[in-house]
Amino acid sequence: MPQILNTRHGVVVAENLRLDARDRVHEFLLVVAHAKPRGATGAWVAPLALT
Repeated sequence: MPQILNTRHGVVVAENLRLDARDRVHEFLLVVAHAKPRGATGAWVAPLALT
């Protein structure tokens, strides 16, 4: 299912993220950029949290 969501709809399924709150931050924007290797079922990501 994640393969269909990503390739057909552009939805990235992210698992095992550590989202600990630091410095009393309770809201943030999570930006996830990933490579799109052809024929792969997974890829590395570069997550960025904007407060």
